[in-house]
Amino acid sequence: AGTYALSSGTTLRTTANRTFDSGINFTGSGSTLEFGGGIQTFNAAHTFTLAATGPALSLTSGTLTAANPLNILGPFTWTGGTITGSGALNTAGVTTFGAGDLTGKTWNNSGTVNIGSTGNINLNASDFDNLTGAILNLNGTSSFNKIAGTANVSNSGTLNKTGAGSLPISQGTAISAFNNNSGGVVNVTAGELVLQSAG
Repeated sequence: AGTYALSSGTTLRTTANRTFDSGINFTGSGSTLEFGGGIQTFNAAHTFTLAATGPALSLTSGTLTAANPLNILGPFTWTGGTITGSGALNTAGVTTFGAGDLTGKTWNNSGTVNIGSTGNINLNASDFDNLTGAILNLNGTSSFNKIAGTANVSNSGTLNKTGAGSLPISQGTAISAFNNNSGGVVNVTAGELVLQSAG
């Protein structure tokens, strides 16, 4: 527990195994909290606050695990590592995705997720849900990949395919299903989007 107070322009980076219990608090507008290695375990539900009051969150390597919900309200950059545990991952700000694995978890996005060309969202017995009002931007050559188990992608918000060329909704091993739910909108503004998974 306790508080980690970061001044603007600073970074707190954790690289070894660390456990965060109920009552943990990260503060500091204009700062960055980076999980850069080891296993970071949250033993209780936790909310990472908006950028106006707390640090931007970054996962570059290692494992972030939680059996309870993790709520990320502000900016989140995910360029490596694994997020695992039975609790949901809920993002409400702008998420910039570069590479990483989602294991045994459901990712509920109510904000904006940007996927470029550096890596797929690897779903290991996990689901990705783009909720009503949310935005998923496929801006490059990356999308989703199933590692194992059931791996579904659902869209109730807006999915934008903006990059040139042909892009399959899943690469490598095809995801179990892609569902464009009632109210969901898929915009293909450049190239080709291939839906090669059931739905």
